Amino acid sequence: MDKQEARKKLKAMRNSLSSAFVSSASAWIVEKTKPLLAEVNALGIYVGVGNEVATIDLITWCLNEGKAVYCPRVHGDTMDFYPISCLNDLKRGTYGLLEPIGNQPCQPSAMACMVMPLVGFNEACQRIGQGKGYYDKYLKQCSCMKLGLAYECQKAEFTNEAHDIDADMIITEQHIYQRVK
Repeated sequence: MDKQEARKKLKAMRNSLSSAFVSSASAWIVEKTKPLLAEVNALGIYVGVGNEVATIDLITWCLNEGKAVYCPRVHGDTMDFYPISCLNDLKRGTYGLLEPIGNQPCQPSAMACMVMPLVGFNEACQRIGQGKGYYDKYLKQCSCMKLGLAYECQKAEFTNEAHDIDADMIITEQHIYQRVK
């Protein structure tokens, strides 16, 4: 399937999920993700919105574990990550997303892991994002572990594009997919 066509169908499907499913599946995904982050000291992580996998509980856990947590903020066509020390460091920003209020972005090399949202994915850990390329652009600057969070129903077959950067792992409520290197 063409990636643009897949993105459109998968966004519609994700938007149609019930809040009960999103809450329950997100909780499962968060619990499966925690052990994968046990040895990670610094990570970038998105703040879930709408029917994306909810990450507030994972962010809270990371902060309580003493990890350095960086969240994204969009600036036009680019995205940077800023440190947060508590959830009060997040305010509504671009696209209505919760974004960090800090003034000093971290260096991409500061993060050992990137936790990112997905519109879709396949078993090879290729991913479909929102379509603006923010994560692809940013990930070209880092050599961190890349974790995608998604629901099993977001798995699809599609043709990847040359500029796309794959995830190392994708965690769903049912499986953990690992990219074969």
